[in-house]
Parts: sequence; C-alpha cells; structure tokens
Amino acid sequence: MHQQISPMSILTKEHGVMLSMAHGIERDLGSIRNNTLNTGTRERITNLTEFLQRHILKEEQVVFPVLLWHLGLDKPVVNTMHEEHERMGAEFQSIVAHLSKPSSVDLQRIHDILDVLNSHISKEDNVLFWLAEIRVPPHLYGILVKQMDAMEEQVKH
Repeated sequence: MHQQISPMSILTKEHGVMLSMAHGIERDLGSIRNNTLNTGTRERITNLTEFLQRHILKEEQVVFPVLLWHLGLDKPVVNTMHEEHERMGAEFQSIVAHLSKPSSVDLQRIHDILDVLNSHISKEDNVLFWLAEIRVPPHLYGILVKQMDAMEEQVKH
C-alpha cells in the first residue's frame, strides 16, 4: 500500500520556495544605493506577493477548514495564522502598489514584512503543520491535495 502525499508537505515545500524568494529580495535590498529599487527587485517582490497569495488561498480554503474540524482545543493556532495571513497579504499588496514609484518604497517596511513572513512560516511548519500531521486523518490527504491542485490549475487558465 502506498502512502498518500501529505498536503502539509506540499505547503512546506512552497514555504521553502517563498523563503528562497525572500532571501533573494533581502540580498537585493542589501545592495541598494540611493534608496531605489531596480526592476529585478520589483519583479521579485511582485512574484513573491503573487505566490504568497496563491499559497494563502490553499491554506485558507482547503487545509484550514479541515484543521478547524480536527484540532479541538488547538483551534486558536489556526485563527492566529489566519490573522497573520490577512496582515501579510495587505502589507505585501500595499508594497506592490508603491513599486511603480521606486523612490516612495520604504525599504525598512520591506525588511519588516519579510521578517514577519519568515516567522509565520516557521510557526506553520513547526507548530500548525505538526499538529495537522497528528490530527488530520491520512485518508483525507488525497482529497486535500486534489483540491490544492485544482486551485493551481485555475490560476494557469
């Protein structure tokens, strides 16, 4: 009998992609002169924001509802992650909205939201997904993975 792929392992891999993207942006920020973002850095920030939005949708619409059903007393962890999603999403969107005027971009604000993203990913990987692996029945994994895959297909079309 082969083992189902865990939806949490897929999300953890996506976290790795986002962390790599964030580290690239941090490197870019370290070499900025005259407080001006170059085109490559602006594209990387936009790409990270778009990837993050798709990732958050998978968590919020596919995984979190199942987690809330199975977590019992640990439900506040999901609520905290939801609140952080809202805050991060709004902050990244605001930064992207200002990218067209490179001189108006607050570099410290970008550093700060990347720090929040790093912390958030650590909490999900080390707390929330650990709980999910324990509490969500493995027979649901296939359904959740199919739902996440369908969301990716919608984005492609």
